[in-house]
Amino acid sequence: MNNNENPRRLSIVASNINPQQPEPLIDAKQASKYLSCYKPITILRMAHDGLLPNYPFPIRKTGKFRRMFKLSELEAYVLSLSRPARAA
Repeated sequence: MNNNENPRRLSIVASNINPQQPEPLIDAKQASKYLSCYKPITILRMAHDGLLPNYPFPIRKTGKFRRMFKLSELEAYVLSLSRPARAA
């Protein structure tokens, strides 16, 4: 998967992440750009419902969370949705 293949993908591609460095976390807006079929609010709802793997960070003492995502886990989610082709 190359960034030149699909211009709608983020410049960070999960397959290009160095295993020696921790994977960067992205927010819901960047995740929606990466998935390109969901709005940021939908991404947040899916994360809240447990459909998307996420990392919640508390926002001070408000009781709210900022949800962050890893590209490799989003890519795994997308791959889990795809169905294998049927044999002819």
